[in-house]
Amino acid sequence: MNKNLSEIEEFIENINSDFNNAMFFKINMLEENEIAGTICLWKINRGNKYAEVGYELFPEYQKKGIMSSALKAILNFANKELGIEHIEAYTHKENLNSQKLLEKFGFEKINGKSDIKNSNNLIFKKNLKKASI
Repeated sequence: MNKNLSEIEEFIENINSDFNNAMFFKINMLEENEIAGTICLWKINRGNKYAEVGYELFPEYQKKGIMSSALKAILNFANKELGIEHIEAYTHKENLNSQKLLEKFGFEKINGKSDIKNSNNLIFKKNLKKASI
């Protein structure tokens, strides 16, 4: 990604100020004071206690436990601060690292229930009320 930190921060600020059904967060590396990626909650529906989670991590920060920490924090935030009970994540069928991460956190793959036009994606869901995070 060729964006600098200020461009990413501006994008996140614009998203968060324009939508009250989405929240984007940057993942910082404190030691290097660099951004490692982003994580978001979107399609937030407090009435239905539902949201989707999305994330990306730059390649040089992958396989270091960073996204596990970020996902744990965002799931706790969604449940405790926003009252979200049902959360979904979409990932490409070839993104095995993302699938393993979601399964590690108790997400279950939904088969054949997709309304996604791109059949290359898989849907995972988790009930935050039933399970510990």
